[in-house]
Amino acid sequence: MSLRRGLPAFALLAVACASPQTTDPPTIHYGQDLCAHCNMIVSEERFASAAIVQTPDGRYEPVIYDDIGCMVAAGNPAEGVVVARYVHDHDALGWIPAETATYVRSDELRSPMLSGLAAWAGREGAEGGARRFSGVVVEYAELPALSGPPETGEPPL
Repeated sequence: MSLRRGLPAFALLAVACASPQTTDPPTIHYGQDLCAHCNMIVSEERFASAAIVQTPDGRYEPVIYDDIGCMVAAGNPAEGVVVARYVHDHDALGWIPAETATYVRSDELRSPMLSGLAAWAGREGAEGGARRFSGVVVEYAELPALSGPPETGEPPL
């Protein structure tokens, strides 16, 4: 096989490896990666969240956040379409789909940007979290209507 004939296949392989086409949750490099909304270093797994955005050219790009409140505040991108959103289960730390998670809002939850939001995979876990952190259980659809940090009552996220 000549070098000339092998280059196109190599180029395609390099592009495929550089930009995986997946809607799976991303890998976060804690202590290194920056939040797409506030530019703070993502450091606490239990509060980290992510969106997968399909760009206008069809690629899937992960967008990571250091706080669930940052993901909510960021909303939808100007270009592209959010095809998936993920949060971490506060206790188990695994990724879960944001839309199916149950949340707790409490000023005792010291999330990185002070949204006071944490997620659980199920309602029972969230109810336990609400008791533990003296908070309230919140569903995904209610998140955009919440105000800023619980103790300040700032404008909506």
